[in-house]
Amino acid sequence: MMDKVGFIGIGNMGRRMGECLIKEGYSLLAYDICSENVERLCKKGAIAVNSPAEMSSMDAVVVMVGNATQLESVLLGLDGLVSGLDGTTSPVVIIMSTISPDSVISIQERVKDKGIEIIDAPVSGGLDKAALGTLTIMAGGDNNIIDRAFPILNAMGETIYRCGPLGSGCILKLVNNMIGVASLHITAEALSLAEKLGLDLSIVLPILDKSTGRGFLTQDLETTRRQYRAWTESDDAFESFVRICEKDLSIASDLAESSNISLPVTQEILSSMKSLPKDVVHRWRSLGIDK
Repeated sequence: MMDKVGFIGIGNMGRRMGECLIKEGYSLLAYDICSENVERLCKKGAIAVNSPAEMSSMDAVVVMVGNATQLESVLLGLDGLVSGLDGTTSPVVIIMSTISPDSVISIQERVKDKGIEIIDAPVSGGLDKAALGTLTIMAGGDNNIIDRAFPILNAMGETIYRCGPLGSGCILKLVNNMIGVASLHITAEALSLAEKLGLDLSIVLPILDKSTGRGFLTQDLETTRRQYRAWTESDDAFESFVRICEKDLSIASDLAESSNISLPVTQEILSSMKSLPKDVVHRWRSLGIDK
């Protein structure tokens, strides 16, 4: 049984996911370059470590960092996880970041002689579901490894899909985010137009949710307002969210180019993300205000 878990990347999502693991009784070591993030999780029962190398004796290590460069650093860099291995134990590494499948496969090739087994298991559902432990998890990799890691995944997610070989989870998450990013922009514009023309969004959203305009931001008005409010609670929060979206679409675009597939609409959205007009953040903030 895997009951000792390390968690690398204690950001907004990671902290909530870590709290779910603690609630389920896991012994949790936590690492993040931001000590304040780790301290918040330690108040819930986690134990802070100074580097990923100190997690080498764990049964599993969850990685929830922002990009492939950070992933390589925490696993293979100075004081990375691999540097702490003593040849007697090797944790299963659960990569939950949204990165290129090629990056996951490359990491696996570089650590397989160390005995480390890897699955990719990116998530969807946002902060609310991360806090409740009801995320959707898209797992890729050997089914035997997923089976062993399943209780850990189940502590953080309500629905866990087996997507195929290593890297498949990342591909599916990127496809999901292509649709999601397009939806959050067009939904904001559509709802703003509806309000401007005098419609009550408490009436609009239930109708949209039963029509072809249905999406993850049409389920109910409270959730929609909370989501747009979270993304725009500060200029830094908005900028960070936009850069994450841009990163994900860039990865998808690169994969499409290498596969000789044209993604003209995605390219247009990606271009717009690089220089969003100021009225976009104002529109999103307006949608986040209870009226």
